[in-house]
Amino acid sequence: MHTITNCTNSLELLITHDFKEEYRSDIMHLKIVEGVLIGEYYPKNARLTHDFMKQVVKERYSFTLKKEYPFLLNIKNLKTISKRAREYSALDEAGYDIKIAAFLIDNVFTMHIANFWLKINKPKTIVKLFTDEEKAFEWLKTHR
Repeated sequence: MHTITNCTNSLELLITHDFKEEYRSDIMHLKIVEGVLIGEYYPKNARLTHDFMKQVVKERYSFTLKKEYPFLLNIKNLKTISKRAREYSALDEAGYDIKIAAFLIDNVFTMHIANFWLKINKPKTIVKLFTDEEKAFEWLKTHR
C-alpha cells in the first residue's frame, strides 16, 4: 500500500490526495466524508505521548495538505494522554487543518480526559464532545 507520508514530491502528494479519500497507517485512520475529516487513533488503549502526537499531526498534514476541515475524532481508543502531548495538541502548529472539532467518546473515563484537556490546554478551535457519531457528524457538516 502506498503511504502518503513517504511522498517527497508535492505534485505527487497532490495527485495522490486527489485520488485518495482515505489514509491508514499503524497509528491512525483518516478519511474525508462529505467534506468532514474523520479520524481514529490506533491501537486500542492508545497512549498519546508527545512523539505520538507529533507523528499524528505529520501524517494528518500529509493527508490534508494543511487544508482546513471540520474534524471528527474518535477517541474511544484513548487510554492516556501525556501532559506534553496535551500542550502540543493545543498549539497552532498542531491544528492548522482543523476548522472545528468533535470528539467522539464512549465512557466517563474518556470524558474526564477530554474535559481536562479542553480546560487546561485550551485548543485554538472550538471542540465539542459527543457520544453519538451521527450527531457529531451532522454538527460538523454545518461548519464546512
